[in-house]
Amino acid sequence: SVIKIGNYAFENCYNLTDIKFSENLVEIGNLAFGKCWELTNVVIPNGVKRIGELAFLKCWELISVTIPDSVE
Repeated sequence: SVIKIGNYAFENCYNLTDIKFSENLVEIGNLAFGKCWELTNVVIPNGVKRIGELAFLKCWELISVTIPDSVE
């Protein structure tokens, strides 16, 4: 029941390929997934209100991001 992923939480997790977010999530912090080079697809759940600056910086393999209308 994670509601917030903090700043830099998974930064430099180079081999991270997949993320399953909690349905209770409301915020993704700054650079939370920065330099997750192998991350390919991200589906952000409904209810997330904020995605921090550069949250997915240098995710070179990222080809798809689904952002719900709830993001402000």
